[in-house]
Amino acid sequence: EVCGAGNGAEGVECFRRFAPDLVLMDIEMPVLNGFEATSQIRQVEAAQKWAWTPIIFLTSVGTSENIVTAIEAGGDDLIPKNVPDSVLAAKMKAMTRIAALRQELLVANRQMNEELRRREIAEAELSCRCEELNEISLKLSRVQGQLIQREKMASVEQLAAGVAHEVTLPV
Repeated sequence: EVCGAGNGAEGVECFRRFAPDLVLMDIEMPVLNGFEATSQIRQVEAAQKWAWTPIIFLTSVGTSENIVTAIEAGGDDLIPKNVPDSVLAAKMKAMTRIAALRQELLVANRQMNEELRRREIAEAELSCRCEELNEISLKLSRVQGQLIQREKMASVEQLAAGVAHEVTLPV
């Protein structure tokens, strides 16, 4: 589907409304020129957290200065209006392919971030469990120490009772 705009401001509005897969942009337009419209489109993408959309400038003013300005404004390519349709179609296909790869990258990045968040939660739970186990281990060590102390005392009492028995025997 194609959405046409009569000026740069309408182009930005079309972009906002339809979120196209590709934008063909002219430089010389009423209301907003192509550079300003492209800059606003990139702002819309950033504000909406949308994926990057390829923007190809298709213009009759293909000077070196305009190429640099187009790219600085957020454009991805600038080609002359008199380019053969096959070249334009190839460029559009290449940009669409790049956009699809970027979308795949964004999805993979989101999945990786979700997995990282799940792992951080699991790590926090594991850390909590480790603290609990350390506390239990300390309690067990104290109880073990107390048991050893009691066994020593019991042994001393037994020894004392045996010695007392030997001492009290008539000779």
